[in-house]
Formats: sequence, structure tokens, C-alpha cells
Amino acid sequence: MMNNNEFAKVLKERLEQANMLQANEEFLIECVDGIEVAKVKMPGKDGEEISMALKLEKTQQSVKERGWETVLEATGEGLKMLRKRAQAFHEKIEGIEDYEKVKNDLIIRPIHFSKEFEKKIEKDPCMYSKKGDIALVLYLIMSDTEGMLNTIKVPMKCVEGYKKQTGMNDLEIFAAAMENTAKNQIPTLFKDIFATGDETKGTKILTSRAKLKDEAIALVTTSRKTNGAIAMFVPGVKEKIAEMYGDSFYVAFTSVHEAMIHKNGSIEPISIKRNVTETNRIFGADDTLSDNVFFFDKETKEFRTVDC
Repeated sequence: MMNNNEFAKVLKERLEQANMLQANEEFLIECVDGIEVAKVKMPGKDGEEISMALKLEKTQQSVKERGWETVLEATGEGLKMLRKRAQAFHEKIEGIEDYEKVKNDLIIRPIHFSKEFEKKIEKDPCMYSKKGDIALVLYLIMSDTEGMLNTIKVPMKCVEGYKKQTGMNDLEIFAAAMENTAKNQIPTLFKDIFATGDETKGTKILTSRAKLKDEAIALVTTSRKTNGAIAMFVPGVKEKIAEMYGDSFYVAFTSVHEAMIHKNGSIEPISIKRNVTETNRIFGADDTLSDNVFFFDKETKEFRTVDC
């Protein structure tokens, strides 16, 4: 077998011979997470990258097993889809300042309010609501194909424009985006925390009549699961879970994708805190949403961090 650099040169030649690369597209070799890839990069806007990566070793193995014709055909289809996404991306960017054009694609994503995030928003301000060390940030859906949701943060200057165009205030814009979020990513609860891969095991929280046992530990996410921790901030979700338990409860955000809930009195908060700390240590900053334990009071409806 050829080494990766040699194969990349042959791959580029084959793509060029088949007229699969356009004049404004760049072919380059990169190392992504320790894996060498050939990347076809298309022109984006404002620094956003639109690209398709082919793992060199895997692609060379596919050529050996299936032949160049099959590999080039699949690559060509991938490039066509990518160009369609790039076109949609450009159209969205062009219309991002027009609320009427983008209002149905505005959603809220949960982000860890880290020092790095704080530095980013000082440089590029955006709309967000802060709860403890969690920021709920306004994003725009750029594309939603084959279950893959691509989003970008909405600049604050656009939000100021939305308010002038519509007469809405910050809370109204945020609430409308949260409503979109709940429709796009339905808040879902799993009584079996190991059954999240089975959609039939999930319960739609807002319409559920299910009850949770005192000792039950449940997992909350969304129908999409990616960035699923946002479910805990959808209006009505915390109240519904309190109804399921018949009591107040603790929340541990074990990642940006999910939250674990425990009935009040079923476990000491310090034990939950240890689990959160260890989980964040293992999975790292990219998946971390919070270092805190949260508590929802069934009577007062207050959602706060816990000192432990």
C-alpha cells in the first residue's frame, strides 16, 4: 500500500481527471484527531469552513476492496450534497439580519459558561441567558439534513436589528427561539438511563402521565439527543418532572447532551457533585456543561445551584 501522502496525490489526480473539483475548491491534507484526512474545502463566509474530509487509510482500503469507480462515485455524491449545503449556508448568512427570514430557524443551545466562552462573547457579543455556570445561547440553524443539525451563533448586532424590525424585546425573541427549540428537539425522559438508544423507551415529558419512583434516577435529553441538556430549560419541563416525582429534585448535567435527575432525599448532593466532577474530568471540556449540582423546588419553582 502507498503511504498517505502518496495516496492523497493519486486521489487528487483522480478527482481532477473526473472533473469533480471546482475551481474555487481547495484540496489539502490535514490531521484531525490523530487521523490523516484529505479535505475538500469550499469557500465559506466570515471565516466559516465548509468542507468534506476523507480518511486516507480508510479510503485507500475502500479502493482496494471496491475499486476506484465505486469510491469516486460515492465521493462525487458527497461533494454534490456539500455544495447544496454550502449554497444554503450562503443564503442563510445573507438573510441572517432579517428576522422574518430566520425566525423559524432560531433555537437555543446550552453552553458551559467557561472563561474561554466569556472571552469569546466579549469579542463577539451574542444573546444569552445565564443560569449558574450555564449559558443558554441564541443560534441559527444553517442546515438540517440527514439528522445533522448545523448551527451558528447569532451576533448581538442581528438581535438588535430584530428588535427594531419587530418591536419585540429580548425576552420575547428568546422565548420564540425556545419554542422553536422544543419543537425541533422534543424534551424526552428515559427511566432506564442505559436505554437512550431505543426511541421506544423514551417518554415525551410535556405530555407524559408517567410517575417516577422515589429511588428512580432518570435521564433527560431531547429527541435529537445532541445538545439535549437544553430540555431542562424548556418551559414546563421542570414542573412536569416534579409532578412525576411528587417532589422537588436535583439535576446533574453530565454533558451538554443530557441531565440526570434524582428525587429530593434520595441521595446526598455531595455524592451527585462527585459524579459530575468525575464525569467532566473523563469526557473533557467539549462535553462539559456545568460543574454544579442544581435543585428545582416544587413549591417555589426556583431552579438554583446547590452549595456542596
